Amino acid sequence: MCSEVSKWQESVSFQAKELFQTTKHSLIELGYDGFTFSLLADKLNVARGTLYKYYENKDELISSFLVFEMNEFLLELKQIDTIKGFKRQFDFLMWKIDMRVRRGWREAINAFLIS
Repeated sequence: MCSEVSKWQESVSFQAKELFQTTKHSLIELGYDGFTFSLLADKLNVARGTLYKYYENKDELISSFLVFEMNEFLLELKQIDTIKGFKRQFDFLMWKIDMRVRRGWREAINAFLIS
């Protein structure tokens, strides 16, 4: 995926992070069935063909998005190396997981309220 993301960043007018954030918000707002490349392209102000240049279909894009999200979360978790003691490390992990879950729920609720 890394080469896929760097290829994307070199050839379009926005970053992969923007693509994945818009994908995330669209999935929360519309659900899997309502999510289409046409709607995503409109939100990103690009042609639908631009998305198909890098992703064969929405499943491939969603898979890349999920890998991106997991990698971002793993980067956040690397902060554990700076924390001493098992209890403090455990508390840190629980806090990070809790914050991720809360953020996801907050985004889902906001999308529901907006629609």
